[in-house]
Amino acid sequence: VHDEYPALPCFIVSHSMGTLVTALAINDLPFVKAVVFVGCALISGPGASSIFGIQALYPLSQTFVAPYITGLLASVSPQGNAAPIVFDAITSWEQGREILLKDSRRYDGEIMNKTAYELIKCIIEVKKELPNIKVPFMCLHGSADTICLPKGSEYMMENTGTDKDQKSYFLLPDLMHDVFNE
Repeated sequence: VHDEYPALPCFIVSHSMGTLVTALAINDLPFVKAVVFVGCALISGPGASSIFGIQALYPLSQTFVAPYITGLLASVSPQGNAAPIVFDAITSWEQGREILLKDSRRYDGEIMNKTAYELIKCIIEVKKELPNIKVPFMCLHGSADTICLPKGSEYMMENTGTDKDQKSYFLLPDLMHDVFNE
């Protein structure tokens, strides 16, 4: 898009996993003027990281051994199910849920072991890269998001190299993960 319209300012709006990709790519995109990170995926919640879908096992996914266990499962059974995404945690808007259910581009399965492992590695890389990010940005996060916890946006706010007056955070009361469909 930038190549087609080089005179126009370029912005990125990223959501969930896209926030990780954007954080890793942003320093290679000097033409981007600012970024909006929505539902930052730096800290997964029980709506996406409950082992075998058992929310009581969620705390295990947050321990230091999780990357090792996930890596082992990814090598033994890459397409095995690591964790389901709790569909009802995406949005509380009934019509939004219907739209998502009818969207043929939306992956409807559980997070596979290999995907979970790659996400963990990506989160580690993003955390290392945050001090190098200098672009102005805004974080939007639903306070009721259990897929990616609001603590992830808070972590981003505290750890990027962006000047304090060039970044902002809005915790949106009672909204779930997909704030645009709430």
